[in-house]
Amino acid sequence: MPFLSGAKGWFEWPGAVLTTIILAAPLIVLWGLVRTTAGGRWTRPVIVAAACICFGMLYSIDGGLGYYFNMFVTPQIRGTARIMPFLSFFSLVIVLASVQSVFDRPTWAREVAAGLAMAALVGSMLPSVGLLERKQQSAYPRARMDVHEAMARHLLEAAHAANITAVLQLPHTQWPQPGLFRTFNPYGHLLLFMLDDQAPPIRWSFGASAPMDSYKAVTKAVNGAPDEMPAAAAALGFDAVLVEKQAYDKAELAA
Repeated sequence: MPFLSGAKGWFEWPGAVLTTIILAAPLIVLWGLVRTTAGGRWTRPVIVAAACICFGMLYSIDGGLGYYFNMFVTPQIRGTARIMPFLSFFSLVIVLASVQSVFDRPTWAREVAAGLAMAALVGSMLPSVGLLERKQQSAYPRARMDVHEAMARHLLEAAHAANITAVLQLPHTQWPQPGLFRTFNPYGHLLLFMLDDQAPPIRWSFGASAPMDSYKAVTKAVNGAPDEMPAAAAALGFDAVLVEKQAYDKAELAA
């Protein structure tokens, strides 16, 4: 990661302490199953939290429960990797419950251990503060973003001056989770929509999902003969076409 010192992957959220607990969750559940003593009042919350972490991991891994739910029930679950806040929450429950259990039977050694655990927890999370902003600045420097924004605003001014009401954006792709077109990320289509603050706003083609009739109609128009596409787009209500050149090679642009 160019935005952080050290090896790639270091200092990622949720930090070393919570990550270690997440990975140790199966061992905690196993300990809960084979233990012979009743334990304190915080033992059961720790085991339940570890079980929830195990479920989350089984749900979100490739070929896990989320995959089979999408395959056999309904294909509505996406972004299973976004389960990290869920796992982090229950790992934090384990830490805090364990620390709280110290005060049920306090000794100086247990209190020192609890203090060190909290210090390690906070210390491992501090490098993650502002991490997403640093990632964004690394991938999209502020100067580069300013140039794109200025170009988008200039384009919007020209479009409104020409009384354009609807724009077909190429490459045409579904929302959400579109794939990359060479170096072009289709989410870039959203910039014009977000910056368009004039009334009436221009309608943009990007934003429809694959099952929608509007998406299917635009797909049919785009996939037809190139010389017939302008007429097909006009029939759908578009009065302009915007082509993102970085998504195509020279031969495709010439066609």
